[in-house]
Amino acid sequence: MAEIISKVSEKIKTAANVTVNKTKSAAALAKYTVQLKALKSDLAKCYKKLGMAFYEQVKYDKDMDAAITLRVSEADELLSEIDKLKAEIEKEKAAITRKNDGTIEAEFEVVDETVENAE
Repeated sequence: MAEIISKVSEKIKTAANVTVNKTKSAAALAKYTVQLKALKSDLAKCYKKLGMAFYEQVKYDKDMDAAITLRVSEADELLSEIDKLKAEIEKEKAAITRKNDGTIEAEFEVVDETVENAE
């Protein structure tokens, strides 16, 4: 009987650990998704500033090379951050959907102690 309780206890611990890990992954996924949205917003603003600098250069024949170079560099940094964050998001998605990280199987043995004790 103690062996059965021990096995069930281990299965419950495994299930709890899997649940905790998947919850952590879900929380990280939510956090990364918010960060990704903010980075994409920053990138859109950067592209807008880049377009404005290019427009001023063409329209008013201004020397905007420094501003354009700065914005291109800024956009490259943001794109790099976005790629890293997308990789983290995929890693967390995989952790949440992984099938082989703690399948719970319970084996029960029914014992009628009343009958055993009566004999």
